[in-house]
Amino acid sequence: MKKILSFVKLDFMTIRPYLTIKNLIVILAVATVLAVAGKSVITPMSMVIAFVTIYISYPFAVGEQNGIDPLYITLGLDRDTVVTGRYLWALAMNIAGLILSVVISFGLSLVLDIPIVWSETALIMLTIFLLFSLIQGMQLPIYFKLGYTRAKSFAYLPFIMISIIVIVVINLGKRIPVDKINRVLVNLERNPGLTIIVGLLIWAGAMALSYILSKRWYAKREF
Repeated sequence: MKKILSFVKLDFMTIRPYLTIKNLIVILAVATVLAVAGKSVITPMSMVIAFVTIYISYPFAVGEQNGIDPLYITLGLDRDTVVTGRYLWALAMNIAGLILSVVISFGLSLVLDIPIVWSETALIMLTIFLLFSLIQGMQLPIYFKLGYTRAKSFAYLPFIMISIIVIVVINLGKRIPVDKINRVLVNLERNPGLTIIVGLLIWAGAMALSYILSKRWYAKREF
């Protein structure tokens, strides 16, 4: 466990040069524009996690550019430790992103006088976290298998897949009678706990599969 935590710390050190005041100002500026345009502080939340998703690829890029991967073995870090550490690092980044998004959204709500319904916001935050972490879960095995340079083109596929799924669901929804859709929505509202549990189970299964694939592919990768 100590080695895994050391690796997580190493990943944070890797991206530290990119965590600048300039980037924070850019995030704040874009968040403000989105909040004003949409008269809502929800969109800035998803934007912050989207930035986190971009940062997830940075250790792979830096590692490949500087030939760090072969050095992990020299440092006593086996490949399983590398994979586990990077997944924990990604989780920590997402949590930090959620905290930052809440702070930014709360600040914007005060400055722009936009009300926040915290019960709805909490559910939306959970949905954003699950959605973007699933996207990251699809990207990570690709990076571990191919390396950053070869994988960066494929890393956009999860976004395309999610977009296609959303379009298909919307089109299917148009063919379903409105009363049936309303009944489903009512059932979801009446059983929010069950809905959250099912969503978390699906997320946990997908992330477990992602982790297994990453370990398997990274173990076979040659440097």
